[in-house]
Amino acid sequence: MVINLSVSNGGLESAIATLRNIGDGGASQKVSNIQLRIHTDYTPTTVLALFNHDTNGGSASATAFDAKIENIFIECNTPLATTPLVYSPCSWITRPTVIWRGMSGATTTQIRSYQQIVDFRVTKKGSQYFLDDIVLENNVSLTGLSTSNVLTPLAKLDASNNTLYGASSAAATYTALYAGTSGVYFNINGSSRFQMTDSQFRPQTDNSYTLGNGSQRFSVVYAGTGTINTSDERLKQQISDDLAPELKAWAKVNFCKYKFNDAVEIKGDGARWHIGVIAQQVKEAFESEGLDPFAYGILCYDEWDAEEEVLDENGTVINNKRGAGNLYGVRYEEALILECAYLRSKIK
Repeated sequence: MVINLSVSNGGLESAIATLRNIGDGGASQKVSNIQLRIHTDYTPTTVLALFNHDTNGGSASATAFDAKIENIFIECNTPLATTPLVYSPCSWITRPTVIWRGMSGATTTQIRSYQQIVDFRVTKKGSQYFLDDIVLENNVSLTGLSTSNVLTPLAKLDASNNTLYGASSAAATYTALYAGTSGVYFNINGSSRFQMTDSQFRPQTDNSYTLGNGSQRFSVVYAGTGTINTSDERLKQQISDDLAPELKAWAKVNFCKYKFNDAVEIKGDGARWHIGVIAQQVKEAFESEGLDPFAYGILCYDEWDAEEEVLDENGTVINNKRGAGNLYGVRYEEALILECAYLRSKIK
């Protein structure tokens, strides 16, 4: 059974519509939908009253409604009623879904007061409030409209179950991320990994994560001062000042000047000179003295497997293609300490 009611401006009635004898037919009684369209310019006390008794003077049973009402649709262009639905003193066995369209004249306080009753609201303006979760189909975006009327995805869960926020847009200048007083927490695979506060960017766990890797390096790091390396004696063991074998090996390492290949490819003769050492020479020098170069933190070596290019559904590259490779590196703070120790040994 479907009940349709259409109400136009008819005075100052306290209740726009009243339905009685709801539930008298027992559990077999079923009202699929109640559709109520309201067009008035006054504020009623009640929009819809439901009773399971006959008249105002009848016996108002406090038992639950036996009947099942599946959906109540209310379309209203009036200011909100004091009470949207009245069914006291009765209660629902299965509460109907209440869909309210309109509320354009409602205040935030009025809308929030309806949350326990109304499941969904559609308005042309003003805030939307939902008591429960908003669920979107997989690979369906929450979308905004740009000033040039272009639909721009804001967030979605894509077909590979990746969570995507925002989208590439030449029209946008920036994307802002606002946070509470404790900052932004980056949660990866169920655990917090990094935190950004109003004064620092830090890892969640001390001394656990790297900044970049052997095949994905930052080109330049700008800083007001140098890095601070842990040198607390309480965190060290097997301390020795016998550097004789290391100094003998280090004497075979030559300082040199050089240019980087990638810089020459980009800048040609304008590529700048750098001063330093060659990592492979450090390796060979230590090995020539019977030392394992990789037993020392001064020398680094990284290798990686090949990876294919990965695109999102819009064709944006989210992971660059790279071939398998390896790189040697040197920790220059240790190299310079070793050079100072070598010079000190000669001065003595």
